[in-house]
Amino acid sequence: IWDTVLSKYPIMVIPCGSYIRMMTQETLSYTSPLYGRRTAQIRLQPLRFSELAAHFTAKSFDELVKLYAVTGGVPKYLEFFEKEEDIFAGIERHILSTSGYLYEEPVFLLDREVKEPVNYFSILRAVAAGNRKLADLAGILEKKSNALGPYLKVLEELDILERRVPVTEKYPEKSRRGLYFISDSFLQFWFLFVYPNRHELERGKTEKVMEKISAEFVPRYLSFVYEEICRELFWDLCDLGDIAFSPVKVGLFWDKSVEIDVAAV
Repeated sequence: IWDTVLSKYPIMVIPCGSYIRMMTQETLSYTSPLYGRRTAQIRLQPLRFSELAAHFTAKSFDELVKLYAVTGGVPKYLEFFEKEEDIFAGIERHILSTSGYLYEEPVFLLDREVKEPVNYFSILRAVAAGNRKLADLAGILEKKSNALGPYLKVLEELDILERRVPVTEKYPEKSRRGLYFISDSFLQFWFLFVYPNRHELERGKTEKVMEKISAEFVPRYLSFVYEEICRELFWDLCDLGDIAFSPVKVGLFWDKSVEIDVAAV
């Protein structure tokens, strides 16, 4: 029937959604009614730092870095902070408040995307706290390394988790030096500061949690987001010709004796 209808009355259908696995299963998988009819797809990404800066021209570089760090460049999240003069006031109002729009956002996201979300939450909390090696994650979660593999793979497919290797590795997929990072800075913030303190927040101890955030925001969080921004800006400066270098890869480098936050090949 569909073949007959579409041959006589061509139509364009644009499915749109924010739940990646659902969109894949319902529109792209073999069992989907639309299987084989797809003509294009766009996997929308958050705004890059340079794009955010081009929009918020009245904000200083320091303010832009903090704004990007908390929202991850997601347009919907930016709406809540657009008129906030103080980033910490915005955090308290929109993220830490139990009635705030962003307080439960990661819960809604993962509940729709995965089964057994508690296991994924445990992994993301451990990664946010700085446990990036597979062996370290297995030790903290008291699981065998191979048992974590399926969970890590799902989180990578959802663009929530990213496995990084030194930028000089010729075969990244085979490298044993991989470290895990949360790809989205808003989720990194949430799992570092909100999830471990939910009991206090739900008991009304918001001020106490804000004190922790104020003390740890720069050294435990913002400094790492700033490194990401620097890597992006390096790409941009090379593309513009301001730096006479054409990078193939830009990323991190580390070995037993040195760690470089912005490295290019």
